[in-house]
Amino acid sequence: MQPGDGLAHKACASVCFIGGVLSVLVSTGEVAGSQYLLPLDPVGKQLPDGLRHWVGIRGIYEGEVFRVGDLLLFRSDIAMVRTP
Repeated sequence: MQPGDGLAHKACASVCFIGGVLSVLVSTGEVAGSQYLLPLDPVGKQLPDGLRHWVGIRGIYEGEVFRVGDLLLFRSDIAMVRTP
């Protein structure tokens, strides 16, 4: 999706999210050598529908990053997200 920011991105990403397409968390800085992480809920499952309003919005996320093969996973409680 280009651009990966703004209202057009939010609308497109929301449709993908509703359709069950996995989302990607893009970090503003490198995390373990990458800017791209697969976001998961606190128990390691795909993010719940309640996250939809956060899709395409910059936020401050706290959680645990771990690697499975070449994939970086980010486990977080979406209730803890803050806006900058």
